[in-house]
Amino acid sequence: MGNAGQSGIIWTYFHWGPTAWAMYCVVAICLAYSHHNLGKTLTFREATVDILPAAVRRPAGVVIEPLAIIATVLGLATSFGFAAMQFSSGLNAFTGVTSGPLVWMIVIVVLGTLTAISAFMGVNKGMKRISELNSVLSIVLVVGVFVFGPTIFILSNMFQTFGGFFASFPAMSFWTEAEAAGAGAPWDELWNGPWTVFIWCWVIAFSPFVAGFIARISRGRTLREFVLGVTIVPSLIVMVWTAVIASAGIRYDDQNGLVISEAVNEDLSVALFRMLEMVPGIGILLIIMATVLVATYYVTSLDSGTYALAEFVSAPKKSGPAFRVVLVISIATVAAVLAVPRRRGRGGHRPDRHDHRRLPVLLRDHPDDREPDPATARPQRRSRADRARDQRPRAPPRGRVRRRGRDPRPQARRRRGHLRAPADVPPARRPKG
Repeated sequence: MGNAGQSGIIWTYFHWGPTAWAMYCVVAICLAYSHHNLGKTLTFREATVDILPAAVRRPAGVVIEPLAIIATVLGLATSFGFAAMQFSSGLNAFTGVTSGPLVWMIVIVVLGTLTAISAFMGVNKGMKRISELNSVLSIVLVVGVFVFGPTIFILSNMFQTFGGFFASFPAMSFWTEAEAAGAGAPWDELWNGPWTVFIWCWVIAFSPFVAGFIARISRGRTLREFVLGVTIVPSLIVMVWTAVIASAGIRYDDQNGLVISEAVNEDLSVALFRMLEMVPGIGILLIIMATVLVATYYVTSLDSGTYALAEFVSAPKKSGPAFRVVLVISIATVAAVLAVPRRRGRGGHRPDRHDHRRLPVLLRDHPDDREPDPATARPQRRSRADRARDQRPRAPPRGRVRRRGRDPRPQARRRRGHLRAPADVPPARRPKG
């Protein structure tokens, strides 16, 4: 099923495509139905406590809402740190500014200030204008790579990887790396650990604010329109955008002696810019455009995240712009703390995890994807701390058991298929006590 690069693209579809957007859709539709059809406030507490027994609803609500708020803050802060690193790599590509902790801090302060201004101006003035700029720049970037890059190869690879993804999706969904897991390897040493598990935990952390924002703007949509607009359309856009950019990167990497792969093994954040600088004619313009997109995309993400987070915190009252600015400052502070470099410990970053040769065997049936010959393969560079960490004993992971119950109350009469309350049906009221 193609070479290692094509397998990597297929796994990217799997991580960021329909499955990720289905997670957003499930959470968003619960919030939207609870808010628009049942007349409840747009909070996780109101959307979930009705499935629990009446005796535990109040204490469960006290636990559920803070968990959603903490997940939103940490998810936004983690993405803020990654965005600062990638933005710094883009600056280095066309200005020569060395990327490092000091530059990351400056970028966090600048992007946080822009987000605070956008949050204070509101959705219609701040977020709307930046989102429109994002859409235009994204289309120009992908069209520029498609037209000036290896167009025939991009088209061929796009259709080939699409077919490989749809053919392998069931097997990929149930693939657990059983041999290595059965041998006692910890989850963070498996391929699934730093990739599928990490990315989908990131998606789950993002789901509270993404779902809350989608639910807020989805009043009047039917369930069919909601599912198509939240799951199918975004997944196709992500897959097409990934196919164009990644296919061009694979082609340029093969033609230039794997220089992009070597750069990625050193720093993941430089991959996009190393590819764009190889596009003939407009490479430097695309690098500048991509750097601006990294900033504006995260400004809109953080803006929408603080908007949804403010709704969770201040419900049932409406939050003001000053409160959203305070949330932006808080999230930027957490991102700055997380971006401070630390010594690599037991769960530190290992460069060899990101080697394309470690792709799962599930998609490696092409001769180019076989394991390299130990006599000719270039050894991976690993530090003394990494080798010492591999020899330490590891404790087995611990699991949690959740208790679930049923709601004894009969369901309220409601209009099926629409995320809005009809005029002849009053909204459901919260029970006293």
